[in-house]
Amino acid sequence: MAKVDANQWVLTGVTLELHRLPGNRDLLREIPADSGVSFEEYMPWLELKEKFLSSMSDSSLQRVVQGDFLEYRNADAKVSAFVVDDDSERDEWPGQGDVWSIALGRGSVGMSHIFKYRLRSPLGGLAADLEADWVDPDADGEFYLQVDRKTYLTLPKGMHWRDASWLSFGLAVHASDLLSRHPEGLTVRVTSFTYSVTHFRSEMVALAMDGWVREVFDLPDRGLCVEFGEEKGDYNFRWGTYGDPFEDDLLR
Repeated sequence: MAKVDANQWVLTGVTLELHRLPGNRDLLREIPADSGVSFEEYMPWLELKEKFLSSMSDSSLQRVVQGDFLEYRNADAKVSAFVVDDDSERDEWPGQGDVWSIALGRGSVGMSHIFKYRLRSPLGGLAADLEADWVDPDADGEFYLQVDRKTYLTLPKGMHWRDASWLSFGLAVHASDLLSRHPEGLTVRVTSFTYSVTHFRSEMVALAMDGWVREVFDLPDRGLCVEFGEEKGDYNFRWGTYGDPFEDDLLR
């Protein structure tokens, strides 16, 4: 949904959550009764492709790795199919090779994905969970931060400014790689960032964002890491080749 003005909303996209069908017999009965359209419990991607996309060339479909899913997207039609790619078997959820969901609408929308950052240490360690997805730039009119020319970031409500800075840095180190894959640009939407106060350092927000980006887009390691220093009894954060994380020429 996109807000046009204070009193008007416009539908800009729809997601068919096919993954809800195997575990919900009532839903399987209700959908045909309400819409006249029937669905099977599971929808294999290859069958869907053969039935509806056989006339299209493979080059018309963009294939993007999204964590445990593959996205097959037709940019012209603005349709994406998300397919399970984690060797799981069918049960109450779709299994390997099955369609998880189909997104229809203005621009691409990436699957929501949770990255769990963990590091053990004599102090107890560091731990945080970051949940985010991604969309085409300005797909829903939200407020965003500009991280690079065509890379944007939206934040969870109430995030501390220091954490927001480190979150932006964790995304910025991958800006050039993201632009090469998405020349039209993209917006990463962080919907949740949770942590234990006793296992937290603000710098690790960058490592959580770095891990999320690399896992979702299958990007190379840029050298962001942390280790526990026995001598000083504290954490040593390293930023690869980037030196000062907030220097002006970071993205050059």
